Amino acid sequence: GIDLKERPKEDWQAVAMGVSKAVGSFNALPAVKDELDVIIREYSCFDKLGVLEGEVFLDERFNLKTLNSAFQVPKPVIHIATHFKFQPGDMEFSFYYWAMDPR
Repeated sequence: GIDLKERPKEDWQAVAMGVSKAVGSFNALPAVKDELDVIIREYSCFDKLGVLEGEVFLDERFNLKTLNSAFQVPKPVIHIATHFKFQPGDMEFSFYYWAMDPR
């Protein structure tokens, strides 16, 4: 099972961000949209999916501005689903993508 420090509470707010499109040498991640949908129930009354209420920022909406704003008002959950390259021993060549921009 999952060992959480705190059990999720009904009033928790969350943010989920991700990139589903192919970027650079990385293939598309078609499951990212569904992944974010099952985690986040957006503030709209029409959205019945999702475990936690919050906001989703997908593809072009996932950028430095939205990432920074997610940390301005602390939330117990920030979920990021994107491309990532890890180069052990060389941080200069380790990076992740937001929108279409590597960082």
